[in-house]
Amino acid sequence: MLVGLAAATAIAAALVSLAQGTVAYTGIYLALGTFVVCLVVMGVAVLRLRTNYSVAGCLWFLTAVVAFQLLSIVVMWVSLLTGWWATGQPAYHVGLSAAVGLVPLLAGIWKLGRKLTSIP
Repeated sequence: MLVGLAAATAIAAALVSLAQGTVAYTGIYLALGTFVVCLVVMGVAVLRLRTNYSVAGCLWFLTAVVAFQLLSIVVMWVSLLTGWWATGQPAYHVGLSAAVGLVPLLAGIWKLGRKLTSIP
């Protein structure tokens, strides 16, 4: 699920970054569509989470998602307040900001991957 969330974030950031020369807000609509589809997929996966995984695994998963959300909010506000996302700036700034926001997800994927491979 963390890989799916990371992939959705990367795809949405790429779409917004690449839609620089197209009609206004097209990239935002594409990104929103990506997240809606991933929300449905994650909803189904969360229903399975409680029945198939341990409490520790669920805790690590939720910790990674919460850290991702908090860092994304911090990155967004810092980007807005510093002018990094200003109107005249290139669209790839959104992609770079999203890459920074992916750090907690990648750390969670790594940590859960280590725990899963260390089970005898």
